[in-house]
Amino acid sequence: MTQNSSLSPTPVPCVPQDQQDISTIAKIVENLADVLIDAPSLVGKCEQQAAEHRDQVLQSLEGLDAITARIHGQLDTISQQLVRLESATNALADETAKTAAIPCMLRQSHETLAFDLQQVRLLAECLVEKQATLTEDFIDRHITDHLFKEFLNIAFALGRYATNGNDDLRSNIQATSEGIESFLVQSGLRVIHPHQGEAFDPREHQPIKVIPTSDPLQQGAIAETFTPGLRRRTRVIQQARVAVYKAAAASPR
Repeated sequence: MTQNSSLSPTPVPCVPQDQQDISTIAKIVENLADVLIDAPSLVGKCEQQAAEHRDQVLQSLEGLDAITARIHGQLDTISQQLVRLESATNALADETAKTAAIPCMLRQSHETLAFDLQQVRLLAECLVEKQATLTEDFIDRHITDHLFKEFLNIAFALGRYATNGNDDLRSNIQATSEGIESFLVQSGLRVIHPHQGEAFDPREHQPIKVIPTSDPLQQGAIAETFTPGLRRRTRVIQQARVAVYKAAAASPR
């Protein structure tokens, strides 16, 4: 009995300080109990607030997504506008380059036109000169040549008639013949009147008669002039009609 009684707790006397602590702990326990009692409602409020906050966050995210989508759409529109603007800028640059090339093209066209006009002017001058030459040649061949021929024939006939008649008539006829020949010379012509013994020139002389000769030195020389010829610069208007010596063939022995 004595042993069992030694194992039982010995009551500890409570001092005033311990009682105060116990009272404080009891109050804390009561407060904790109140808190535990109110905890479910607090947890519910927290969950409700968390749900509301989550909904707000989701709504904000949805709004942000919509804003992001609008921004992406606006960015796409801006990108398309930039592409069109770049295309328009390139087209404007091309047009500017073409416009810049226009003065050069106009200058080249002006130079080409000026050259063509110069060529046309030269061609016109050549045509005018050619027409004048053709006109002068036509007049010479169809008008003046015939007149000059007739003048020459008259002068030659008068020269022959001057050997007949009295002295006064012969002098007048000779003066008239010389005046006609002087007129022809002053008009730029040359009278072809070869003398006996001159060399035959097929360009200016027309043989119409052959006169035999025994002198071999006279072979091919002019024997007589029947009608004088006429030459104008490089063109023979009329050949002189002449007789030419021809050596007679030697008789066989």
